[in-house]
Amino acid sequence: MWKVSRQLLLVAIIGSLVCAAEPDGNSLPQAHKEHRLLVQQDKRQRPQGSIDFGTFRLISTGMTREEVFKLDGPPTPETYKGCLICSNRWVYSREDGWLVEVTFSKFGQVASVTSDRQR
Repeated sequence: MWKVSRQLLLVAIIGSLVCAAEPDGNSLPQAHKEHRLLVQQDKRQRPQGSIDFGTFRLISTGMTREEVFKLDGPPTPETYKGCLICSNRWVYSREDGWLVEVTFSKFGQVASVTSDRQR
């Protein structure tokens, strides 16, 4: 029973991540919507896992994985090793040489956002 329930939960979460990639933006505040529209074109040209300074500043504690995903897409592939839901740590890189680390709580909300120079 637990195994089936856990599989259904994972399917529901994966489905919500897929939906999060849809550009409807209904759950985001107006500032986030406007910013997302401005960076959508640029995002298509950037490699996966990169983030700009403006998007980095919009990520805050309490946001869900889906909200972070809507803002900038998936993190660097090495971060989540094929499972966005399983990973409690997403890492993005900025063009100016900084790394952005987003840490999630066990409830799937942002617990911390930090940035540090790449070494």
